[in-house]
Formats: sequence, structure tokens, C-alpha cells
Amino acid sequence: MLSRDIQRTIMENAIRLQLRGYESSGKRSLRRLVDTARHLTKSKVQKELFDQVGTIFEDENSLYYDALDRLMKTVDRDTIIHFGVNLGYEAMSKGAGKIRRLKKQTGEDTSWLIEMHIGEGNAAKYKADAFRKTVRYFTQAGANVFSLFLSGPVDSILNELSPAIREQDTASFLLFLPNVILSQETMQTLSAMQNVLLLIPGNHILSGKNQKTEPDTVADSHTETASAAGAMAEWLSEKRMLFGYYLVTRREAVKDLNDYLEPFDSAPSPIIFLLQDMDQAEFPEEDPVLTAFRENPELPLLPVNYRLDTAAVNKMISGKVLSVRAADNIRRSKPSE
Repeated sequence: MLSRDIQRTIMENAIRLQLRGYESSGKRSLRRLVDTARHLTKSKVQKELFDQVGTIFEDENSLYYDALDRLMKTVDRDTIIHFGVNLGYEAMSKGAGKIRRLKKQTGEDTSWLIEMHIGEGNAAKYKADAFRKTVRYFTQAGANVFSLFLSGPVDSILNELSPAIREQDTASFLLFLPNVILSQETMQTLSAMQNVLLLIPGNHILSGKNQKTEPDTVADSHTETASAAGAMAEWLSEKRMLFGYYLVTRREAVKDLNDYLEPFDSAPSPIIFLLQDMDQAEFPEEDPVLTAFRENPELPLLPVNYRLDTAAVNKMISGKVLSVRAADNIRRSKPSE
């Protein structure tokens, strides 16, 4: 397990202090939390992000308060703090700094987020030791966030990878699960981890409004059941775990994001990942529909455009859009601590 530094300890204690009075003064606690984080960080990337977050809370009536309140009341508080510090400090501050330093030394860029697609066809490639080495390789290069798109025998895959995920306690893992119900043993293992964000298909919610997404390229269609994602959401919510939904769709299919996301207004989690145009090589430059939603949200939700938002952070760190695929980030010069 990676050792934690003093700066991280200070940050975690400051967050707990600011959230201590959340139940009686939630909005004030969140504003103080952003101000404290902005004051503590020395990272340019973090400062830019906190400046953007700060504008969200300028409006006392912003529905972002309601979205975050849902998280605070339904997810284990220690998990929120742990994952948030992993993402904000380990990735955006320490990780970003290491990426920049290594670029000066080697001339090579590394994405802050590394994406891996793991299914039945390549599961052998991701045995525990090989996966562990891959994750350590990238954390040494400054990448501390990992997107794992899982399909096929997910229980056996997670059983194989869980020890390595647990060891990298200061890294963040986004686990995109197919539309299946995981075994009790697998879910119990995941419930003990505070460095994972579990993402489940949102199609079961959209289907209730007679809306359809594109075919789910993440999930294994042979193992899907109509109620699997709904059952998983209930279980994850009951265990107060950090989770959200993902939607695979074409950008042109989403003309009005408020109308599209309305069914999620009452969902257990407010976190929505849009996996738009994932099979297209060309990279869209912007999403005006999402931008309009973020500037004036009409729903208490936290939408993320996976491709565009990942690219935006890479641009802040490296000055350009980078591929997030693991194979594209293997450096010619071996990274070192």
C-alpha cells in the first residue's frame, strides 16, 4: 500500500472539520470546504478546478447543492472523503506534478487517467500479478485514475483484480460494470474498498420513460437481465457505497439533457457518466448541451462527459488532448519515483 504523506493527512482532517456541521448547515459547509481546498492546494490544475467548482456554489439555489446533499446522505462519509482526496489530491495535484516532471525529463506525456477494457477474451492478460505491475507502472508515471470497462465473467475478473485494487489505496478506480448482478462475495469485497466508484448501466431507468440508449458496448449482452442494474443500485445504496450510472449514446441523440436525464431525478445516485461516441476515433471538441446544463442545471444531478471531461483535464496538465488507452501510454523511458 502506498504511504500517505503529511499533506494528505492535513487535507483529510480539514475536510472532516468543515463537514462536521454539515447536518445543520450543509450549504455553508460545502462552500467552506471548497475555500479550504483552494487554500491548501499548490497545484495549478487543482486551483483551476476549485475555481470552477466555486462558481457552482455562488447561487444559493443551485441544484448542485441538492445533488451533493443526496451523496452526503446516502454514501458513507469516510468513503466520500477518501475517494475525493484520491481524485483531487493524488491525481490532480501529486499525479499531475509527476506527469509534468517526467515530461521534462523524457519528453513523453502520460494521461492522468488510464483506460482498460477487460473481458473474457483478454482476462488472462490481466491476471493479478500482471494487473498489479501495470497499475504500479502507471502510478509511477503520475497516472492515479483507472477506468476498468468490465464484461464477461465479471465476478471471476474482480476476484482476480481486487487484491491489486485494494493495495493501490491512494489511486481511484472507476469500475464500469455490465448489466449483471454480482455475487454476494464480490459485492462484499467491493464494499470494503473506499477507492472505487462503481458505475452501472442506466438503461433500466430510461426504459421506464420509453427512452433508449445505443446498444451497451460495455456490457455482455448474453448475461444481461432487465432488473440486474436496478437490483445492484438497491444493494449499493443499502450498503452506502459510492456508485453512479453510465449511459452509452450518440451525442446527436441527446438534444435536451434535462429531458434525457429527468428519469434520474429520483434515482439513488446523482452521478451520471455519459459515454458518448465511444466507438469513434475522432474527438469532439465540445458538448454545448452539457455546457448549458452545467451553467443552469434544472435537475439535481452531477453529469460527467467521460471523453470530453477526461480530455479537458489532460489539456490542463499536458497542454493537449491525449489518448487514455493503456497501450498508448506505455512510455519508451521507464518512469521512476
